Amino acid sequence: MIYKTIKNQNKDKHYLDIILEKSQGYMENYFPKKDYILFINKIEYIYNIKNTQEIVKNFCKTYCDFVKFLYQRDYKYDKKIDLFLNENHKKK
Repeated sequence: MIYKTIKNQNKDKHYLDIILEKSQGYMENYFPKKDYILFINKIEYIYNIKNTQEIVKNFCKTYCDFVKFLYQRDYKYDKKIDLFLNENHKKK
């Protein structure tokens, strides 16, 4: 359980820990280990948030931004392809 290395040291379980416990199996299988560790480090700030709704909101935003980052890292923007896709390809 990688996320336990940053687990909040308080006796009460932080809601982020509950989210991570429920999603850990999926994320460990979905992300390569180094990316999973990077994600865990990116969400560490959420331990400073106490409101459950704000925890969920920040987790979801960080998760979506992270998946977008991984996708964009693997598939670089190509201007030629973009121009081709945006051209009008109707037969004359």
